Amino acid sequence: VIFSGGLSLSGALTSNNGSITATTLTVDSIELNDGTVITEELTVVDDVAIHDGAVLTVPSADLATKHVFGLDVVAGGTVSIDLGGQINLNGKGYLANNYSGPDFSDDTRAGSHAGVFYGSDASTVYGRYERAKYAGSASQASGGGLLDLQADNLVLDGTIVVDGLTTANNRKGAGGSVHIDVNNLSGGIEGLFSANGGRATSGRSSRIL
Repeated sequence: VIFSGGLSLSGALTSNNGSITATTLTVDSIELNDGTVITEELTVVDDVAIHDGAVLTVPSADLATKHVFGLDVVAGGTVSIDLGGQINLNGKGYLANNYSGPDFSDDTRAGSHAGVFYGSDASTVYGRYERAKYAGSASQASGGGLLDLQADNLVLDGTIVVDGLTTANNRKGAGGSVHIDVNNLSGGIEGLFSANGGRATSGRSSRIL
């Protein structure tokens, strides 16, 4: 199901399978049992539950408008991500080939973000360590995306991933950014934050704050 623009519901939203796409999504609570929700802004009065098999993500970056779609999640209650559930922004940063952050320029900081691309100097690093707010630059593969999550509680048994992608010849985009602002963080040993870049001639590091 694709909504052109935003979707606002008074009450709970439950998704059991398939795909829901909306630029903004505002609900009292949301439960994702399976399938994929694609949005740029999720605002929830109470709780967010992402169960096994469910994915919360964003659209891929738009080259025509030179825009990276970050994901903003604001929840008044608890965001819970079960084992097998994901917030997945892998490859949702700057696009291959070699588009660079933080300004979508062409091949100025390829594969860089919080660390330098192989063979480059420190001038290719962008962003601030106090605030994770930029997506990862691409090499021959797209960089990782950008997540800003605010909630009372985060229970992470699944995964939050903003990795850069990898080509067949092992070129990687840089990892993206994860900014978490919660009062309580908990979860099991399987819970994972990942913002991996590459190695050797590949993309460099990301930010998780």
